[in-house]
This record gives sequence, structure tokens and C-alpha cells, in this order.
Amino acid sequence: ESFDLHIKDLATGVLLSDRIPNTYYGIEWSANSQYVFYTTFDAAHRADKAWRHRLGDPAGLDAVVVHEPDDRFNVELEQARNGRYLIFNLGSNTTSEAWFVDAAAPTAAPRLVAPRRPQREYTVEVWEDWFLIRTNAEASNFRIMAAPIATPGDVHWRELVPHSPDRLIGGMAAFAGHLALTTYEGGLATLHILRLAPGPDGAPTVIDQHAVQFPEPVYTYRLARNAVYATPTLTLVYMSLTTPATVYGYEMDARRFDLIKR
Repeated sequence: ESFDLHIKDLATGVLLSDRIPNTYYGIEWSANSQYVFYTTFDAAHRADKAWRHRLGDPAGLDAVVVHEPDDRFNVELEQARNGRYLIFNLGSNTTSEAWFVDAAAPTAAPRLVAPRRPQREYTVEVWEDWFLIRTNAEASNFRIMAAPIATPGDVHWRELVPHSPDRLIGGMAAFAGHLALTTYEGGLATLHILRLAPGPDGAPTVIDQHAVQFPEPVYTYRLARNAVYATPTLTLVYMSLTTPATVYGYEMDARRFDLIKR
């Protein structure tokens, strides 16, 4: 698939003159809404570049922000949940690397979180002025590390959630006061909620945690998009052999499910 990117002024309903052909998945805005970031693909239909476009400019003036020449890797683009950073994920089946740009400084050169190393995978979420890093470095079932955004290199990584041989950390979602971990234990999808607060140096500290108690013994779930950063509510889709797909808001402090849609 490929897409022509058009931009519409929502205040007037008018399509702007901007038109960018042959784009791929992944579109994000700068903080001032004057720049849009997007991805394109190569002859093998592999996402290999992320670009920056300034509103009003012809597409021929767009700048390449990230280019991945290694055909084992794909480029993915996302915005941090708090809106402060644009994240460029470069990943293969076994190795990954992340770059980032301050959304308030969209023309700045991208910065590297940590260089790729064979067989090391990592992804990042933003919590205040820190990266939370899910990685398999010395952790086959993954663990969570933290590093200052100012100095994100792996020499500055410190452990927040240790590795467990009995629990796989499949993903994470960071919020202003919480970290949600999507996990697998004993063949079952589980969910752990960590309450976070800044420590003496501002680093994230776990002050409370719990495993979510789902209403049935056998089930599955997935997290929804959860675009809001400063919220105590985690939105997820739950289902089982006897319960149809159901959208819940899980109150992370109250430890309560609120039905949204069934």
C-alpha cells in the first residue's frame, strides 16, 4: 500500500496545496503544527526513510530525517504519549535502535538513544524527563530500564523493573503517574500496573504496584491507543470464550473496571 498525503485546514475545511505522493504508514506533527513527519518505502516496499515537511513547501524540499539502508531493518514513526518527542524506531527481527527529535524543535538533527547491537532489542516510552526502555539486554524475558533524556546512552541505563524467568514483558505504556506492563505468565496474558513518582534525582521510582485481576480465569486483552498521558485510566479491549469484545476503562489507582462499550 502507498498513500498520497493531503493536509486539510480544519478551521476552514479547505485542503491546502500540500500534496506528498507515495507515503507509507506513520504520520506525526511537530508541536507548532507547522511540520509534518512521514515515512516512505524503497523498491522492496520496506519503510526505509522518515521525512520532514514544512506546510506550504513543495514536497521536493522535504528533508530526510532518518534513512535506514540495511534492508533487514524497517523505519517506524511515533509520537511520545506526552507529545514532547517524535520517536523513530529502526528494527529488524532481532535488533533495534531508536532516534528522537524534540517536537518543539522539529528541524533539529535526530538524537540516538543507544546504538544497535546484534540481538539486542529495545523500545522506549517517555516519562517526564526520562526514557523508559524495554529491553532484552541480559534479560531474555525483557526488563525495564530508565535513562535521562539528556543522556540516554546505555551507559546511563538503570534498572527499574528486573528480569523474571517466569514473566515475559511484552510491552509497556507510560503515563504521568503510572506504567502499564503487558505481560505473559503461565501461558496467560497478564497486566501489571506500577505507580511511578520521581526519586531524589528525578528518576522514576516505583512506589506501588499490582497485578490486574480480570473477571474470568481464561481471557485475552489488548491495550487501546491510550493517547492521553495525564490520566489514571487505562483503556483496554477484553474478551473471552463467553464474553464478547468489551472496552473497559481500568482505573489504575482505584483498581476498578468501568464498562465503556460492549
